[in-house]
Amino acid sequence: MRRRAGQKALAARPATQASGQQNKTVLVVGAIALILLCICGIVFATLTTRTTDVSGVVQSLAWERTIAIMNSGRDREAWRIKFRPRR
Repeated sequence: MRRRAGQKALAARPATQASGQQNKTVLVVGAIALILLCICGIVFATLTTRTTDVSGVVQSLAWERTIAIMNSGRDREAWRIKFRPRR
């Protein structure tokens, strides 16, 4: 059985459409991967070039200590130690 040239072209068309769709899918996936790779590169570059060293000059320094003394209500005499001589 002989096929005409037009029949061959019709039979071959679905295969080229499917491979064209696969190429499109591969391009979309590749583009998304490239975009993600660029974002990761930018994040990596930003995090590795960040410095934490800061220099400054001290203008003044003062220390202050405050001790709160609570009143116990006792007389001053109560704080003395009274010794009784031994007999």
